[in-house]
Amino acid sequence: MYTLRFSRQAKKFLEKQSQGTRQRIRTALLELAQDPQDQGLTVVIVNSATTKRNKENRYNSPSKSDPKGALVIAEVVSRGYYTLYQRSEQRFHRLRVLVTSWECWVQERSRSRNRIIRWVDLWFPELTQVFPDLFTDRALATLTHFPTPAQVQALAPDAMVNVWRHSMARAGGSRGLRCAQALQEAAVRSIGEQVGLNDARWER
Repeated sequence: MYTLRFSRQAKKFLEKQSQGTRQRIRTALLELAQDPQDQGLTVVIVNSATTKRNKENRYNSPSKSDPKGALVIAEVVSRGYYTLYQRSEQRFHRLRVLVTSWECWVQERSRSRNRIIRWVDLWFPELTQVFPDLFTDRALATLTHFPTPAQVQALAPDAMVNVWRHSMARAGGSRGLRCAQALQEAAVRSIGEQVGLNDARWER
């Protein structure tokens, strides 16, 4: 019989990680059970709360050590307090992988959005007056090609519209020209930080 168990060091490491990271680590560790199962061994999982109660009852002490924990787990398993580990079907395994990847990309998307908002607040705060939503196609194209007030002032409205055409279908017209003119006016009166502005372009 093969028992899955986290050591004290592994538990301390898991406690410091985010929920998504903890789930991915637990999934990876549970995958280790597949090899013993392929060898014909029975893999079981023991509830950590059960081991904690039995440890205190047996030793009358809440102290922790890996040898002590292994002995308590062996005793708990011998008394039948365990759950058989069942390998997930392939479709459920794929679903778990997809959910884990989705959680990772959601976190990365949130970090990226927060970085963009922070960058605009620091270097070009007037941009939100022209683009209340910084994540539209026109706003993202602006941040990509001419993000600083100096770069905006160096371009004519028609030049801005031509750049926007590479990122959106309807970049021109009266609306596009109005946005370009409003952007230039915002760049002229910008109160954003000036020291290190050219270097900050690489932070986006």
